[in-house]
Amino acid sequence: STVSLGSLCVFCSGYWLTSLASLGLFWKYGIDVEEPGFFTKWFRASPGYLATFAVLLLCGAYGARLYHQAKQDAQSEYGDLLCSDCLILHEQLKRLKQEFEGQLNIAFQFFPLDAQCNDVVDKDKHPGACDLSYMAAYDPDKFLQIHDEVWDNFRAAKTPEWRAELARRYGVETALEDSATKALVYEMIQTGAEYERTSERYAHGIRSTPTMIINNRMVIGTFPYAQLRAVFRALVDEHEGGEQRFLENWVD
Repeated sequence: STVSLGSLCVFCSGYWLTSLASLGLFWKYGIDVEEPGFFTKWFRASPGYLATFAVLLLCGAYGARLYHQAKQDAQSEYGDLLCSDCLILHEQLKRLKQEFEGQLNIAFQFFPLDAQCNDVVDKDKHPGACDLSYMAAYDPDKFLQIHDEVWDNFRAAKTPEWRAELARRYGVETALEDSATKALVYEMIQTGAEYERTSERYAHGIRSTPTMIINNRMVIGTFPYAQLRAVFRALVDEHEGGEQRFLENWVD
């Protein structure tokens, strides 16, 4: 599955590691070489080991539930900081966060349509978008400020001079050469392979901006605000145990 998906599942990795660790512990402590008989030697249960295994299993199950719940509660936005449609979505999301206060958790995923760092799609539409991604990703504490300032100065952000000044003001000049930052942005771009293909032309599910993953549903492109609000309203109601409806009430 790792070869097929082109990525490594976190849960699978944890399962493999704990399985190997369990095998090692069993081999060292769970086998009585002096015990006669195949079944009593290899399959004799120890109450202490069983209790430990049960506790670890319950902890793992609880952690998996929390992780799944976090995915359900989160909205991922694959965006390009020089994408005009992403700017429209940014303004819409600001309104939505006010209306659905405490109910939206937005995670921004970098997907610059810039050939400098994105080899997923054959689009070089926004030169400089990779540089802005590096600057925004370099220091998590400065991400939101840089993110918002780029949107507030969208036209100016397309010029190398403005981007250089932005990097100087926030002290992130080294981001453009930082290998860890580049690797992080590249990793975010490659997560697009984890989603079902949306075009025969591209191998990745994520291949354009903006693309949102809302409660595990993919929403591509932009919509009029009333329609986008209706989508969020329906999903929030569904998540809170209300009636499941998705394409109703598209306008106020």
